[in-house]
Formats: sequence, C-alpha cells, structure tokens
Amino acid sequence: MEPNQTKQQFLLDNLGKITLIGAESSQLMANAQSQRQYSLNERGAVSVDGVYVDHINPESGAKTWVEKNRDSLKSRRAFILGFGGGYHIEVALSQFTGDELYVVEPDRHLLRFAMSQRSMTLDPRVRIVVGDLSPIVDLDLSDAKFLIRSQYLASEAHEQIKSLLRKHRTLNYRPRVMIVGPIDGGTLPIIPYCYDALQKLGPLNRNPRVLDIGQFGDGFRYLDTLSEDNYRKGIMRSKVAIALSTLLTDLYEERAFDICLFLAQAPINPVILDELRKKGVQTALWFTEDYLRFTSWQEQAKNFDFVFCIQKKAIEPIRNAKAKYVSYLPMAASPAFHRADLAITPEDQERFGSDVSFVGAGYYNRVQVFLSIAYLRSFKIWGSEWPIHRDPFNNLVQEESRRVSTLESVKIFNSSQINLNLHSSREVDGIDNGDFVNPRFFELALCRAFQLVDPRVHLAEIVGPEDVATFSSVGDLKEKISYFLAQPAARQRYIDRCYEIVSRHHTYEKRLEQMLHIILESGRIKGDAVWEQVFRRLKDNDKIEDEFRERITKSYENGYDPKLAYLTDDIYLGKGNLSNVEQKLLFLYHVNRQVSRRAEIT
Repeated sequence: MEPNQTKQQFLLDNLGKITLIGAESSQLMANAQSQRQYSLNERGAVSVDGVYVDHINPESGAKTWVEKNRDSLKSRRAFILGFGGGYHIEVALSQFTGDELYVVEPDRHLLRFAMSQRSMTLDPRVRIVVGDLSPIVDLDLSDAKFLIRSQYLASEAHEQIKSLLRKHRTLNYRPRVMIVGPIDGGTLPIIPYCYDALQKLGPLNRNPRVLDIGQFGDGFRYLDTLSEDNYRKGIMRSKVAIALSTLLTDLYEERAFDICLFLAQAPINPVILDELRKKGVQTALWFTEDYLRFTSWQEQAKNFDFVFCIQKKAIEPIRNAKAKYVSYLPMAASPAFHRADLAITPEDQERFGSDVSFVGAGYYNRVQVFLSIAYLRSFKIWGSEWPIHRDPFNNLVQEESRRVSTLESVKIFNSSQINLNLHSSREVDGIDNGDFVNPRFFELALCRAFQLVDPRVHLAEIVGPEDVATFSSVGDLKEKISYFLAQPAARQRYIDRCYEIVSRHHTYEKRLEQMLHIILESGRIKGDAVWEQVFRRLKDNDKIEDEFRERITKSYENGYDPKLAYLTDDIYLGKGNLSNVEQKLLFLYHVNRQVSRRAEIT
C-alpha cells in the first residue's frame, strides 16, 4: 500500500469514531493546501511552522498531563483545548467518566494532518469542534471542566480562548448590580427598563438595586428659584449632585454591590467612583446620548472602568479620553413596558389616536420637516420643547407640549395609523443619514406599531430594508404617508417583520446580558470566593438542616454578604417561638459580638 493511501485510510478510520462540529468530514478529506508547514519529529510529536503543539515526547507527556488533570476528567462534560497529535486525547479517554469530551481545534489543516498520520484509539464520546468556537459558547457550561495544554496557547485562537475561559469561570457567579439614574432628562425611563431586565436575567445577577436620583428632581429644580445668577446656579447644582452621589457609599455599606451602572446624565463624582473601586466595585457608564451633542463623556470617561455607547464612531474618541474599556451597545426596548396588548379605551383612542403622530422633543430639524406636512388632516405631535405659540404648531402639538409618560407614549403608538420616527440632528436642518438608532425605533417595533423612520447607518445592522419602511426626503415622506394610510395590509407586513426581529434580539434583557458578559469576561471581577466556599460546604455536609440551607440560599439571593448579621436580621423582627436553627444562629451571633467587643477593648 502506498504511503498516501495509508494516511488516507487512517483519516477515514478516525473520522468514523468521532463527531465533528463546525466542519464537514469532506472538508477534512479534501487535501487543501495550507500556508503553514506541519511535520512530525522522530517520536511522533506534531509541530506547526517549527512550533510544537505536543510535548516533544508526546506519549509520556500525555500521561503526565492527564495525571495532573485527573479530577477535571471526573465530570459529565469536559473540554480539551487543542488536538495536537491526539496522544493526550487517547489517554484522557481512559480516565474520562463523563458523556461528552469536546476537543477544540481551530486549525482544520492541523487536525487533518494529525489524524492522517496514525490510527488513534478514540470513541463516540469525542466531539471535535473545528474552526469556529461559537458552538461551545452556545452550550450549557455550568458543570463543564476545561483542560488547557500549555502548547495550545501559542495558537491563533489564544485571545478567543481566554475570553471563553473568563466567561466560563464567571458563569456561576452572579454579580450584584446597582443602577444609578439621572436627575432629569430623556434617560429617566431607562431606569425601570434596566431594572426589569436585570431581574429577568436570573443566573447573571441577583437582587439588583436602583438609586433613582430623579426622585430628588423637584428639590434640584428648586435651586433655580434661589438665585438669578446662572453661574451660581451651576455651582449649587454641582454641589447637590455631588451630595446625592455620596449616597452610593452608604448604600454599599448597607449591602455591597459588585457593579455600579450609571446611565447617561447621572450625577458623577470621581471621588465616590474611586472609593467604590477600592472596594472592588466595577463602575460602568451607558452613554445613551449622541456623543456629538452631549459631550460630558470627555471628562467622565476616564473615571469609569467600562463605557458603553450607542455610536460606533464614538468608540475611538471615548478611548482617546482615557476610558479603559469601550464597547458599542445600542438602545433597546422592554417587553414589560412596550406592549401591543395594552387595552385602548374609546376615551384613549379619542385622546391619543390619529392618522399620523410623532412623540419626541421639538428639535430644530423636526420643526423644519413637520412644517411641510402640517396640512395633514389628522396629525398630532406629542412631547416637550415645541414652539406651541407659533402657527401651525399651536394646533399640532398636544397638551401644552408637556413630556409624556411611558404609558402614554405606548397608547399613542397603539392608537396611531402611522408613527413618524425622525431622529434629532445637529448637522442638518432636515433628514440626514445619522448613525445611532434611537430607543423609539425599538419601542414602536415591540408595540407592534407601524413606523416610518429616517435612514440610519446602524439600522441596516438591525433590520433589513424589507423589515422597516424608511423615508429619505420630505417628498418621500409625503408620498409614503399617503401610500401607507391607504394600505393597512402593507403596514401589517412591516409590523410583523420588525416585531419578530426586535423581540428576539433587541430587548434590554439582551443588552444587559451583553453588558454583564463584557464586564465579567474582562476578568476584573474575581467572583465571590466566600460564598463559593459556603455553598461547597453545604453541598459536602448532608447533616446540615434544611432550614439553615434555605436561610443561607435566601441571603445569597437577596445579594447580602455571608455574615451572621444578615442571617439573623429577620429573626429579631419575627414573632412566636424560635426554631432550633434560629436559636443556634442567635447564639452564634451574640458570641461573635462578645468576641468582637473584647478584641476592641484589648
């Protein structure tokens, strides 16, 4: 038999014993050329471009490596990073007690070369992930073990593997999140959206908290009545904002948190951020504003561990402002608030309903565009900062140009035949092809409301042209309003497509999940080693009473630290006789206090 035929037979034999993920068997069979050079030494160790991906003595090296990782092989699912020459896979199988042994090998040419050199002792439990590593990310890794060979870390997938491992190591850790909102402004409604999303994320967080500084808004606005000097007003506002931000340290002392998420326009005190950072808290800013119009990020970015922005072209300027980690994170909508099933009464329809509507602030470009369609028989404008004393806006703008609530905006969306979504712009008077996509786009989609939206650069990354109706000029807007008012079936097709995409991929739950993964994958949060130790002991000791287990678990779920004080808080407030566990906890608590007092005296 020719050498090539032997190698081909080895490859065929080996392919019959394993499951390939991410590559067809035919791809491995194809003798495609690679720019890399693969070779064997005299002992069978594989090298790539002169760099060994096996121990130089692969058989003995495999045995030593498996012996060091024996405990990790006692699991239902294990992952080995790097196929190399396959020697360590064979030895690992002899010790592996689980159902699935995944082997990750990004280089299919290396895999083909190794499997064609010799016949290997493999079995059907082996699943080889070839090329793209995304199939691993989609798997449940909660009970998986990862085994890394030092030779593998020289591969091109090094950074991707590091990110994957960081994610794996933090999957079982549930960080406690504090949300800090602004005093005023358009970001205020995002607070409940984020809070609701965090509550639903389950394994990624526990018991989120909110510091809604907007509750102090009336007092903050009262400052404007105390002085006529704008400079002095600014100083007073700054002092009050700093004072409000100091509440964070008090709240931390009461119940610690791991991540502090500031929304755009929230009062930010660098001193407080430094104090939180010293306690191990990771600070994040979600800058949900147009970075060209609102420039506070220029001074704020350097004070945060993470900055998230809604424009890709903002990333580089924010990095240049000395931000540590900067990521693109667009806006979203909340299924809990932006609903299509909201009951619309006849009174609601009369008040909020119209053929055409718009909800938003009266920016100059919007004023210019809407002047051109003021002739429409049924056109209502809702929101603040409109020129209500100027014709025709005195007839178009509703209810004295006040800011509408989230509930009211949803009723408007659901009561209108066509919702206009014209983004604000600082560059042009009318319609431009801007980059960020505003929250209204996502909110209208989840409400199953038809919208006409101006073109946006990032919109094509979210939906296709067949999923949403756009307008590119005033003339185009007029034509499409006329067309869609007469075509309810056409409107419904866009509604259904847009809803399907946004409900699946663009909710606040998805955004917060992405944000938390980025923060956790950075490796800056080390996890809660004390709680891990507590639960490990609970698991290993079957003599611990169920009531105590429940109390421990509840304390963890509520986001408390593993301290006796938190386990006994509710016992003092309870009524009736103490249970056996409660008596023990109180006894331990009082002993602990006595020991602490004596330590202070001495």
